Amino acid sequence: MFGLPTLASLNHQFDAQTPGVNNDAAKGAAFGPPAPPRDGLSSAATGNLPDTFNFAQNPAYTPTLPRVAVTEPLTEARKAQILSAVLR
Repeated sequence: MFGLPTLASLNHQFDAQTPGVNNDAAKGAAFGPPAPPRDGLSSAATGNLPDTFNFAQNPAYTPTLPRVAVTEPLTEARKAQILSAVLR
């Protein structure tokens, strides 16, 4: 499509190296290291998306939030002033 190669035709190139542009792992070189999971590491190092979530958390946990000080009461006059400014 649009004269671009298919992903399948290019995917094998990442077995040996990755592009160096915008790639911190390349450290300024023209090419970077192979992309996971083709980088020779064990499958345990590749990870799994559900591993990023902790499902054992306490469902009753509520974080301590900072107090917010209200410095101005919201009167009907102030409410009308705010709405008129927003709805211009």
